[in-house]
Amino acid sequence: MQRNNIYVGIVIAVGITIFIACMLFIVHTLSLSVKAHAEGGGNVGDWGSSSTSTVALTGPAVSGSRLNCTSGAVRERLRAVAAKFGPIRVISTYRRGATIRNTRRPSYHRYCNGTGAVDFALVNNNTCARRRAVARFLSGHNGGVGYYCGRHRHVHIDGGRRRARWVN
Repeated sequence: MQRNNIYVGIVIAVGITIFIACMLFIVHTLSLSVKAHAEGGGNVGDWGSSSTSTVALTGPAVSGSRLNCTSGAVRERLRAVAAKFGPIRVISTYRRGATIRNTRRPSYHRYCNGTGAVDFALVNNNTCARRRAVARFLSGHNGGVGYYCGRHRHVHIDGGRRRARWVN
C-alpha cells in the first residue's frame, strides 16, 4: 500500500510540473513581443531583430509559422503600419477552413499560400477614427483591406488578388 502511495505522489508531482510548464508557455506566448525593423530589412516574424528604431507586434498569433502564411507584401505593410501608428497586436492569421461570417465563401484566413489574411488592432488608442486612418494608409495595397468599428475592433489585410475595401 505504501508503494502505491509513492507512485501516486510521483504521478501528481509530474502532472503539476507539466501543468506549470504549460502555463508558463501560454503566458510567454500571450506576452510575446516580436520586433520588426521600422525601415527595411527583416520580416515581421523575425525573433532576433535588433535595431535602434523597432516596432512591436504582439499577440498569440505572432509566430513565424502563422505570419509566414501571408505574403511578404502584407508583412511589409504590417511593419509600415506599426512604424507609423505604433505597436500593433495581431489578433488572427491562418485559420484552417475559415469562411466569411454568415456566408459559405472562403476567407483568406483559410489560406497558407502567401495570400493569407491578418487581423490586427492598434495597441494604443484603437479608435474607429484611427482604424480608418490605418485603412487609408493601406489604400495602395493590392489585396484586401477593411476595418471594423462595431463589436469587432480591428483592421484586416490580406494578400488576395482583388483590391477589396470595406468598413463594418
